[in-house]
Amino acid sequence: MKRRGFLQLGLAGGALLALGGAGLHLWPALRTYRPRGPLHVLDEGTFAVLAAAAARIVAVPGADPVAIAHAVDETLTFGPPE
Repeated sequence: MKRRGFLQLGLAGGALLALGGAGLHLWPALRTYRPRGPLHVLDEGTFAVLAAAAARIVAVPGADPVAIAHAVDETLTFGPPE
């Protein structure tokens, strides 16, 4: 393979990755976890990610990932301001 062909393939691959990333960015997100009460520090998107992570990490039967995310949000209110 010549250098010019290698560079053309690299540019084409980079463009393909950029288009795929833009397509994923425009895809609507499905939020399965919503807050039950007002949030103090986190926004709804961050809350949903935190609750999903808690659902995967805390494998105790009966654990409520939404309650865990609310507890983290409440705990973050005691932190120093940035």
